[in-house]
Amino acid sequence: MDGALLQSKIAYGLQKAASAVGTLHTQYRPGTPINNPISPVYALGQIPCAFTLNNGMKPGSWAAQTQQNQLFWQVIAPVAQLQVGDYLVAQNTYCVVGLDALMIPMALRCTQTLTFSRQPKETAAGLQPYSALAAPAPVVYAQGIPGVLNIKKETGRPQAALPGDASLRAFYACNFYLPDGLVQHRDIVTDENGTRYQVVSVSSGLLGTQALVEVLES
Repeated sequence: MDGALLQSKIAYGLQKAASAVGTLHTQYRPGTPINNPISPVYALGQIPCAFTLNNGMKPGSWAAQTQQNQLFWQVIAPVAQLQVGDYLVAQNTYCVVGLDALMIPMALRCTQTLTFSRQPKETAAGLQPYSALAAPAPVVYAQGIPGVLNIKKETGRPQAALPGDASLRAFYACNFYLPDGLVQHRDIVTDENGTRYQVVSVSSGLLGTQALVEVLES
């Protein structure tokens, strides 16, 4: 059986399964620049979808470890109507992050809303006169982005408010979907509660984008 025929059979089976067991989800396909991607202006309509955890990932892999937090789910839906970056919204919000051939689509379950900003670069050269003015505010380049933050590790000691004491540094894994290369080192991520994080590293792969971020002191 050739690949194209097998792909069509997989798509047919997923569509039939979605019609039988799925619930209607509103499908959103954002434009560019990406701001508030699940706004009504980006709604395409409703399609039946069901979601199940993928228990077949390679044991010990990064993707398998994230199953503990139920980040990535298999999507039972009409595959022909999906694109990477689509959002499927009903009781929960999912972002389609994987549409590999001969594979069941994968989606990131999003539980938070994120804003991404960047400090403007100074363009003046040479010595500059001293100024007591505050640094310019970061420029927002993507907002209203569904995603999820999970604590990754903490370093240092709890702050005891004594001179020389090391404060506790908290690092989070931040998962979302944005175009490759858009998010950069030292960018600022702000969640829906106003907590600010700085990007330490960022990588894009088969399942969207993941950034390692550190909580910024208020």
